Amino acid sequence: MSKTATTQKLVKLFTIVALTVFAVSVLFWSATAFASIAQPWNIEVDIVYGDYSWHYSLSSNISALNNTQKSARGVYRGYNGKKAIVQQLLQEGYTQQQAYSYVLCGMRDLVKDICGKVNQKAVDAIAKFTPNNAQKFVYVEGKDGIAVDEAALYRQILFSCKTYARKVNVPCTTLKATTVSQLKRDRQVLGTFTTTFPNSTANRCHNIQLAVSSIKGKVLGVGQSFSFNQVVGDRTVARGYKNAKVIANGNYVEGVGGGVCQVSTTLYNAVLLSGLTVNKVYAHSLVPSYVKAGFDAMVSYPACDLVFTNNTDSTVYIDGYVKDKTVVFTLFGRAQPDVKRTRESVELMRVPYTQKNIVDNAKYPDLIYTDQSKVIVNGSDMVKSSAYLCIYKGGVLAERRLLRTVTYKMVEKVVAHGDKMRPQSNDNGTMSDTDNMQTTN
Repeated sequence: MSKTATTQKLVKLFTIVALTVFAVSVLFWSATAFASIAQPWNIEVDIVYGDYSWHYSLSSNISALNNTQKSARGVYRGYNGKKAIVQQLLQEGYTQQQAYSYVLCGMRDLVKDICGKVNQKAVDAIAKFTPNNAQKFVYVEGKDGIAVDEAALYRQILFSCKTYARKVNVPCTTLKATTVSQLKRDRQVLGTFTTTFPNSTANRCHNIQLAVSSIKGKVLGVGQSFSFNQVVGDRTVARGYKNAKVIANGNYVEGVGGGVCQVSTTLYNAVLLSGLTVNKVYAHSLVPSYVKAGFDAMVSYPACDLVFTNNTDSTVYIDGYVKDKTVVFTLFGRAQPDVKRTRESVELMRVPYTQKNIVDNAKYPDLIYTDQSKVIVNGSDMVKSSAYLCIYKGGVLAERRLLRTVTYKMVEKVVAHGDKMRPQSNDNGTMSDTDNMQTTN
């Protein structure tokens, strides 16, 4: 067979195949078009989401309906007829799911299955308060969720009755998760305050550390109050507290829990600078050495307490720590960037303390000579002072709020001495008493 004849046969074969494919396509299209024309009320559609696919056929879901039900539910109506029924049901107060599933028989169960496979809950970001770490908060990012827009899906399925669409993509909405950025906005520094205790005894340092450990890490919800005595508890030996100097009735005396008032004072000032509402606070009878007059917070269990309330619009986190004989409290929450608070102590009156010198050989046997002395009671001036909280907005003083006026007692300084004159030294290095000195020619 010649090459030309072979080529002609191949061309003829390809032509026959092409015509056959075309004829089949025409027949298929014709059959589909005829079916659509023959059943204009019917809906045949594939519903697709990613790798998932579902098929909905209205004609396949009406076999259980009687003629009255088919008529009422508009089974044989076209798009406009079905839509009119839906609108009427919506006007009567039915939900979109109820209205659309009434005319789209069997669609409710299918949508339920679609939602079960597509819907994913949003996972919010997490913030963990870690007061023992320098970072203070540890964050874990969240993840957005997704949900089927059921109303839109029903509308698209119904609209396919008009367009004879064969495919519908599942419409979805994004469920936004809380982000780390959002969480950080509610965990900014509201206020911080520091006091020091460089000359404190070991017992006093221990008490301060113990009280701070009871407070750090506390979290206050919006509107929640904080009671120092409830959180710290009774300062007793059984609970680990030790003897140290305390102010009682205008005097410095030994008492269990000495130093705890410095903790409450530091916290009180941090609270003031953070803008929280102070419900209850007490002043000492003497001016404390670690804070300005008027800004101390004396506590004693159970009578005198420090109480404050989180009146902000977000949760407040309390951090506290002790390091190098320094106690620090910092409050975190939703800060107001344009607001700044400062403290002002105005001295109204001061009367210096007096000094009393005593001799008590029995009580202080180590004090022999008049030039030997020991401070028995530290003196403290009488001070009358007003404490103000100054609130600045945008750098301008907006309010100067009087917190309280306090009068602190005067405490006389008491110094013990010896009562003997110290012997004088001779040129030869021996000691002699000038009153018994003998002379010779």
